[in-house]
Amino acid sequence: MAPKRILVVCPHPEGVAPAQRLHYEQYFGHLRANGFEITVSPFMTRAFWRLAYQRGHFAAKVFWTLVGYLFRVRDVFRLPFYDGAYVFLWVTPFGPPIFERVFRWLSRRMIYDINDLVFLRRASVANRFLAFLKGRSKPLYLMRSADHVVVCTPYLESIVREHHPCVTDIPTTVDTDVYLPRERHANDHKLVLGWSGSHSTAPFLHLLDSVLKDLARELDFVLLVIGAPDFRMEGVAVEAVPWRLETEVEDLRRIDIGLYPLPDELWVQGKGGGKAVQYMALGIPPVASPFGCTDRVVVDGVSGFLATTSEEWKSRIRALAADPELRRLLGAAGRRRVEEMFSVRSKCPVYLDIFRMAYGTPEDGNLDPETVRAFGREWSIFDHAGRVRGEARRTFEEYFSMFPWESLPAGAEGFDVGCGSGRWARFVADKVRRLHLVDPSVEALAVARRNLVEAPNCEFHLAGVDNMPMPDESMDFGYSLGVLHHLKDPQAGLRACAAKLKPGAPFLVYLYYALENRPGWYRWLWWLSHPLRVIISRLPPAARYIVTQLIAGAVYWPCARLCLRMERAGWDVSSWPLAYYRNRSFYAMRNDALDRFGTRVEKRFTMDEIRGMMAAAGCENISFRQGPPYWCVLGFKEAADRKA
Repeated sequence: MAPKRILVVCPHPEGVAPAQRLHYEQYFGHLRANGFEITVSPFMTRAFWRLAYQRGHFAAKVFWTLVGYLFRVRDVFRLPFYDGAYVFLWVTPFGPPIFERVFRWLSRRMIYDINDLVFLRRASVANRFLAFLKGRSKPLYLMRSADHVVVCTPYLESIVREHHPCVTDIPTTVDTDVYLPRERHANDHKLVLGWSGSHSTAPFLHLLDSVLKDLARELDFVLLVIGAPDFRMEGVAVEAVPWRLETEVEDLRRIDIGLYPLPDELWVQGKGGGKAVQYMALGIPPVASPFGCTDRVVVDGVSGFLATTSEEWKSRIRALAADPELRRLLGAAGRRRVEEMFSVRSKCPVYLDIFRMAYGTPEDGNLDPETVRAFGREWSIFDHAGRVRGEARRTFEEYFSMFPWESLPAGAEGFDVGCGSGRWARFVADKVRRLHLVDPSVEALAVARRNLVEAPNCEFHLAGVDNMPMPDESMDFGYSLGVLHHLKDPQAGLRACAAKLKPGAPFLVYLYYALENRPGWYRWLWWLSHPLRVIISRLPPAARYIVTQLIAGAVYWPCARLCLRMERAGWDVSSWPLAYYRNRSFYAMRNDALDRFGTRVEKRFTMDEIRGMMAAAGCENISFRQGPPYWCVLGFKEAADRKA
């Protein structure tokens, strides 16, 4: 299969900017190894990057900015030939989101990555005159319009969730196979206090001017500054060196105590604590300000120290300077914390899952990627949160009216395939010992986790029907409602589900019926609507949602309410179109309209076809619910002696 081609659109050249290097760039190798062809398109050339944050060079900066815009014009023409775009921060730096809108329109799929509060219009010291030109609306537009958003702090996640339901918080990480911890801590050399950053962040080190000047009178140390070679601090011995990729780790390993001062300002809430992660990965104890995301990275007194006042900074640094064993213990704890929570290895599966869900995979198996994405968006909108009583329970009892709860063994363990928002699992979880919720959509699983936060016996698996992690013949029951008819091969899906069941275990399925029990005029109406469904399901997500909600209001609701009135007048409306919704809420109608018209893959089967499919999957004692919704079918995994 051909790889998925992804265009990465970013401000800086690859391998130079910490915001990119300690974020998504580290995962390129893993993504390429899993079938994604990554092309990086930076706005800046390397020549531009070398002078961008220096004072002056106005003419050169204008020239290279125009070159950057030409690069983006080039990208406009090649973007349709990619399977998707991955946009970091912005497409172009200035003005309204014109290029951002064009890129969104031309991109088949888009992930937006924001790791800073760039919409606050903050600029580097060297380029403050440009701050008013930076478009605050760019990141806000990209937040709203992307298919998925990646952030690096809880604060950013909370902001993005106001605009988009599909967001993942992935913290700053380092490659622990490259960042190897220093071998020893001792006081047999001149103590090195260290800081790493850039020209734009170097002013924050001056927050410690008085602290370090005072300490310089009592401690023999040198301040190693990496990334700002012109840095000076009066009264303190400073060794300032430029940042170099090839020597970065060795330069950092010289540090005995890592410094990470930050101001208590709003924009810091967008910072992911990257410096602290780097120090800790190398076994270097950090002393950091407790602002932004730093307190998520550094556990005070365990993997480093947090300090707010000048006295706290001085006392923490004194304690570490005097005690090499304390530095070793905190450094070792910090290394373990990075390996568990802030390493590339720990987050590779998360990035890969997001790419697969957003862009699909070179081999998508039995899944249609666009259908998976459509359901992810659907459950993010219609999450059924709080709909536990009343209508939700009645609907659950309809679908599960045939299910043999009394025959389940004590401590039963089962699965919910295509769990969506977890709306069925909320009623099943308290009846069993363990419930496995399986769904191929990151967004759907996120909703299910929120809805089932008080159900500790639920386990969540990001997987399709072809790669469920449960062992074969290990489950006491299973169900899949309204899911398998959206597969490329529903029969294969049934077999995959049945394979997980123990002999004799019940399996409940709901598959769309072929309207064989309806009169001819009813089937004729359905076939008239089918081309409309095909067209609507291929609209952009926003347009698809609007159209389906109009259908719910203009068709579902009037027909359902007419059926209700006629039923109350004594008419038999059971065979009337949309009569099923006569006692349903408008919320249910809106949800089902999006479900019915918004998914590309939909297959329908007669009762006899479903009976044959269940038997072919290895089920026996097959029975059907004789009433809507059609068709709910119950089967039991064939006994072992019968299979033999």
